[in-house]
Amino acid sequence: MSVSLVIATFNHARVLAEAIDSALSQTLDPVEVVVVDDGSTDDTPTVLARYAARIRVLRQPNRGLAAARNAGLATTRGSYVAFLDADDVLAPTKLAEQVAVLERAPTVGWTYCDVLIETVATGARVTASERFGYGSRALDG
Repeated sequence: MSVSLVIATFNHARVLAEAIDSALSQTLDPVEVVVVDDGSTDDTPTVLARYAARIRVLRQPNRGLAAARNAGLATTRGSYVAFLDADDVLAPTKLAEQVAVLERAPTVGWTYCDVLIETVATGARVTASERFGYGSRALDG
């Protein structure tokens, strides 16, 4: 069992290191991290260079988020694939917990998780399920 994580980025130099650090800090080890630079014109290449030995970087002309994700997906080697937006971070156990669900229940084809919404200005923290009133569930069909 192996996991690949694809991060598509376009001009996210300011926050990209946090996303990559959270990917590399997963309790599940190893995780293949593939970052697709979708034609960034900011300091994204400089940020990516700091991680050269620990991630795989693909560069392409700007074609949009879907094309960048698809390009990353095409190069992954993992049995499982996850996606991370360049301006988000993962909880340290996210991938381990999701893989455990998939390994325990072979009929499950995909998993999703809750999202923690943090308001920087106020420090308020709330999960999306609390804010929007939904909980975990298994879908049939």
